[in-house]
Amino acid sequence: MTFILGITIGPAVVGMAIAFAVWFLRRRTSIWLEDAAAGFSVAAALTCLLGALALRLIDVMPLFGVSVAPVVQLWEPYDRFTIPLVLTLAALVFAIFPVRRGGSIAGMSGSAPGAAASGSAGPSPFRRVFADASTRAVAAPLVVLVIVVAITIAAGAASDPETGFTQFTVSVGDDMSIGAPIYGWRSSLPALAVIALVLATAFTALITMSRPSPGHDYLAEARVRRRRTGNISLLVTGGLLAHLAMVLFSLSRTASLGGSFTTPEGLVSARADFAELAPALQWIALGVDAAAFACWASVALTAVPGSSSTTTSTRNSYS
Repeated sequence: MTFILGITIGPAVVGMAIAFAVWFLRRRTSIWLEDAAAGFSVAAALTCLLGALALRLIDVMPLFGVSVAPVVQLWEPYDRFTIPLVLTLAALVFAIFPVRRGGSIAGMSGSAPGAAASGSAGPSPFRRVFADASTRAVAAPLVVLVIVVAITIAAGAASDPETGFTQFTVSVGDDMSIGAPIYGWRSSLPALAVIALVLATAFTALITMSRPSPGHDYLAEARVRRRRTGNISLLVTGGLLAHLAMVLFSLSRTASLGGSFTTPEGLVSARADFAELAPALQWIALGVDAAAFACWASVALTAVPGSSSTTTSTRNSYS
């Protein structure tokens, strides 16, 4: 029981410990948020952290004699692979707030040097978003997204259409086969749709946050926007990683498919073509899960002051 509980919450503990270690090492140079921006960032992070941790604990509660049937019934009509993504959607809604006091940066006090000084419209929202985002903030979710899509396509192609794209089957002899659940098209297509919604929501949040506030220091505002943009990236990356971890766990169980049967020709054994990958997939999934918790915890830690010399106040910049 202790081992199972450790496997269940171990990635969360390891991930949050890594996030704290990184924050501690960078506390004198990192920018943190204050006031409403800090509060909403913590709320966004806790939505993912507590939701994902609750999901994992619910899975093992029956082993300790605790009935969770009423709770499980709440999401039975939906695919559990989408739950981390739905949590990410909810977190992004929190992360959008507080909204800056509106206005175009054109002709605005505190706007970028040279922006609209001659009455021009200023940079487009798309350009402003990527001006506020670091290379790492853009690359991290994209890399994870590519991995998710690649595994989704491979698993979907391996799913058996005769089972409604829910099973991976292995032939045993001429007229027999064995099967196991797989992350096939039945599960992956809804997840891909939610991923698209997550990305659209994240981009909407970035555009909303990219509007500078009138009458405030432009450089300070730019640092805050860069920090909040990084938080959006961490939330999305964490959601994709948590989803990927669930997919890898599922594939590790699928890879364990095997069986032996007695036929007129003798004993026949069959197993999945990728059976040797089952242990590796499980350990990789644990690492990916820990990385997801590290991303989410890092968002919460942006509200924790590290050094008085590096604070960037968001006070009076939002409504």
